[in-house]
Amino acid sequence: MSERIEVGRAKDLTGKRFGRLVVMYRVRPVGKVSMTSAWWHCKCDCGTEFATMTNSLHRGKTVSCGCKQQENLARGRRKLVERVKKHGT
Repeated sequence: MSERIEVGRAKDLTGKRFGRLVVMYRVRPVGKVSMTSAWWHCKCDCGTEFATMTNSLHRGKTVSCGCKQQENLARGRRKLVERVKKHGT
């Protein structure tokens, strides 16, 4: 996981909610990632914790750890199966 750092110039998002995510604290990114945006350690409602960029949170690109997308896919598959059963195609 990334190292915890002070907020500094970045607007403090600690405690803010974005979709299913709650921002826990700012982190220093590791590896080959963008250093132009602040990174935040977030906790999803499902319990998964991970880091993401400020821009992804503000633009609504990241609203969960991926669990929401999996739920949407499962819902779509169920609807398709129901339609096939009802109409035969």
